[in-house]
Amino acid sequence: METENWFKLKKYPHIGYHITKLDYNWVKEYISNPRKIQTHSFLPYIHKCIKQRKFRADPARTDKTPTKKRFRKKGGKERHIHFASHLDSLIFSYYNNLLSTAYEEFIKQKNFNDSVVAYRKIPIYPGSQNNKCNIEFAKSTFDFIKK
Repeated sequence: METENWFKLKKYPHIGYHITKLDYNWVKEYISNPRKIQTHSFLPYIHKCIKQRKFRADPARTDKTPTKKRFRKKGGKERHIHFASHLDSLIFSYYNNLLSTAYEEFIKQKNFNDSVVAYRKIPIYPGSQNNKCNIEFAKSTFDFIKK
């Protein structure tokens, strides 16, 4: 069964039922109907806090370790993750796909295609499956400046 690129199934636990590939037809019909989305009751996000360890250079110490490296101090970073329900995430994905397509068209019409690069998937070259990263954007900027 062929599905569209916005139909990405998630496996995390949430309130409600998991959605499978067999649900694709009714999900697409439901999501693509603006009247149903207007009356859709979105479920609350489930919140999870992920703690990551960080070892940053200690600005209070100017001396070096025996291996001539800077001393590091332990720290932590908390990332707050919010999970939408499975149907809600597909609704967000569907409308994100519609908005992204319209946004790309708008940028092309206004000749902003080479200027606006943030939060976009821009192929490395036409027809490429891989997209540019910040290194390629920086290189193209420096090449433009050199001209």
